Amino acid sequence: PGGGVEPEEEPRNTAIREVEEEAGVLGKLGRCLGVFEVRNDERKHRTEVFVMVVTEELPEWEDSMRIGRQRKWFTLEEALKQLSLHKPMQMTYFESLRTRVS
Repeated sequence: PGGGVEPEEEPRNTAIREVEEEAGVLGKLGRCLGVFEVRNDERKHRTEVFVMVVTEELPEWEDSMRIGRQRKWFTLEEALKQLSLHKPMQMTYFESLRTRVS
């Protein structure tokens, strides 16, 4: 999940809110694994990646009801493959994290 930070919102609170809204999960947020910044002609994109231990999967959540979003769990290798096909910039974040964690 990802999304914009609301005015005056801390990144940790954004992460908790976004995973509930977009993936329908609740959990305990752990440490920040990395901060990635990319500039394009128009603006700077900043992504913070956190560890989260999922404690609850909601049967229905905002995006499931609003746009029919479904939740699916992947192994790290499967996630990297999907990201390489659909979101290559985010794949580079996780490749970087994998080398830091292993």
